[in-house]
Amino acid sequence: MSGETTIAPGPGEPLPPGMPRFRRAGELFGPYVLIDRLDKGSNNAFGEVWRAERKSPAQQVAIKFMRADRVRPDLVARFAHAESKALARLRHPFVAQFIDLQFDGDAPYLVMEFVPGKPLAAYCDAARMGPEGRLRLMEKVCEAVHAVHSQNIIHRDIKPENILVTAGPDGGDPVPKLIDFGLARSENPAAPLSSMVVSQDGFMGTPLYASPEQHQGVRAEEIGRETDIYSLGAVLQELLVGEAPLQRRLDDPSLSPAERERLLRYGERPPMAAVLAAMPPDAGEDEGG
Repeated sequence: MSGETTIAPGPGEPLPPGMPRFRRAGELFGPYVLIDRLDKGSNNAFGEVWRAERKSPAQQVAIKFMRADRVRPDLVARFAHAESKALARLRHPFVAQFIDLQFDGDAPYLVMEFVPGKPLAAYCDAARMGPEGRLRLMEKVCEAVHAVHSQNIIHRDIKPENILVTAGPDGGDPVPKLIDFGLARSENPAAPLSSMVVSQDGFMGTPLYASPEQHQGVRAEEIGRETDIYSLGAVLQELLVGEAPLQRRLDDPSLSPAERERLLRYGERPPMAAVLAAMPPDAGEDEGG
């Protein structure tokens, strides 16, 4: 699973209020024993992600632990009764199955199906997949997002790292799965209007793939399914031309942080027709996948 990992204090330093303790391989959480950390080397402001295993019946899962100081207890309680039930009902071949919501002290954690795949862009590149194969994969990803929306859930963090791809059975077509619902929120008026996760600066998502309204600080209840659709387009652009919208301009080292943020908020994104026109002339047929 992708995401940014916990920023923890050094050895011997006291934990700030709400900061989770260090978790270690071999620890038991409910029926699951932690195996290894899946988000090593990232910078997760919200928690940490582990691969875990249940012995009987045998099952591998991915567990996303959330920092207690980054969640609202009232929304966590409502998530347990609303969004989690909607996610548990959702069974789709291209969506990682939600299994459970539990607690480690005050810190909630999500238990999801473990997907032993590669991130979408990395899979396509490793398989030397041409545009047709990439488009077929994205068609399946769009089906997954449509299924999520059908349960009145908005993902809010669609990016290549949150779409894992495994080889198809018996050499068949590769299978993508949408993962990580840690920033999801419900559109159901009977459920909370915002995610149970809160950020320090109000921004939720991954900058390169987040919609302009996410960067503009629009209230959570005003961010609809369109934000996921924008993110799908950003992912598609990266798959086809090798970079997400605005990426080249954002990589300019002369930009100040304020200029970079202004670009993310108000910069003009190219229409898809321009993206397709920028595809390399030798894109050719699929070489794999």
